[in-house]
Amino acid sequence: VSVAVFSIDDGTQIKQIAVPNSRPELRLEWIGDKLLLDFSLLIDVQRERPWWNYDSGRGPRVVFGNTLFTLFPDKQQSTLVTSQLPHSAAQRSLAKTDDLQLFALSRGADVAISMKLSGIDGGTQQRIRNAVEQKIRANGWNIAANSANKIELQLQRGKSERQEYVESRGFGPPIPFGPRGSGPTTKVNVTPWLHKLIVTVGGQEVYSTQRTVGAPGYLPNEKGKSTQQQVNERVKPSPEFFESAKLPAKLYKPEYRGGFGKSRITPSGIQ
Repeated sequence: VSVAVFSIDDGTQIKQIAVPNSRPELRLEWIGDKLLLDFSLLIDVQRERPWWNYDSGRGPRVVFGNTLFTLFPDKQQSTLVTSQLPHSAAQRSLAKTDDLQLFALSRGADVAISMKLSGIDGGTQQRIRNAVEQKIRANGWNIAANSANKIELQLQRGKSERQEYVESRGFGPPIPFGPRGSGPTTKVNVTPWLHKLIVTVGGQEVYSTQRTVGAPGYLPNEKGKSTQQQVNERVKPSPEFFESAKLPAKLYKPEYRGGFGKSRITPSGIQ
């Protein structure tokens, strides 16, 4: 997964930073000129890298300026802790680090492309490869067939499952905006398509992004077509995933993807 930063002046992308989080619904907070992901991972935007990981618990939290406010509720007495981030230990770590020693892949690196794509024709596979090669060149990387650094493109079927659809009848907003339908139910078989782009260095994963095309949550009532036919028409491979997938130019070694250190925020402060 990567975080993109855009200019508010013209909307152009100015930064793209790989982060070790596979959840698509990341919470982002500006804390000074840094980014805080899910109230835990602090990102140095200027240097495009994860910096420090803060475990702040699961209580209420809010960011204002360069300060994280964390509430530790208790039956007897709650404690509100203010933490200016980054704290001194994290700042000292930044001064000691050498970016070039932290990268798994950076400008000038060699990479090989591995493709395991099912369900699409040869022409579409070549189109995908061309798009990925263009991303590689844009990153300043070199394509080398025998490199231990690999970009793996995977497209395969997932595990089949049963999905139930309920017909909506009468007046009112249609599903998914209205309540559950009151008509007859239909169960169909759904086998999703799994799309993955994985970057490995010496067999270790340093970056990945993925997409699953599965059963749609809502189907229109198309005359002359069964529910199963409509699902089959929609559950198809999406070559566009590989063409639009983000591929950051700087990828850090696995041990640094979550930052260069970790601290806990407790009622007594940062430890």
